[in-house]
Amino acid sequence: MRVDRINYQKTFNLGNYTSERIGMEAELEAGDDAEIELGKLKKAVEDLHKATNPHLNVPETITVSWEVPDTTQKPLPSIDYKAIERLEKIIDDSTTIEELANYKEDATKYGMMNQYMNKLKSLQ
Repeated sequence: MRVDRINYQKTFNLGNYTSERIGMEAELEAGDDAEIELGKLKKAVEDLHKATNPHLNVPETITVSWEVPDTTQKPLPSIDYKAIERLEKIIDDSTTIEELANYKEDATKYGMMNQYMNKLKSLQ
């Protein structure tokens, strides 16, 4: 097959639900590469559109910079319910203030200071 004519068309959106179609056709001469010549037509169509619609030209690249908030979820702290239950029993079973004092840090860590303070009052 011998290709002797090429055609390129493109429809451009102009906004407001309007568009324009620009097309060009060329006759190939002996020795012309159809792909190269089609690339030239494409560039000519694009250039014509830009020249006739300068208000639509947008810069090739737009650089936008902002800080993206960290939306990754942090794992929930694991709660050792058995340890809390054991500590609760140890606090209740403490018989001296000195023995109870050994568990003050754990009571703070596990949110059991009310129980700790009540036991401390009962031992005084």
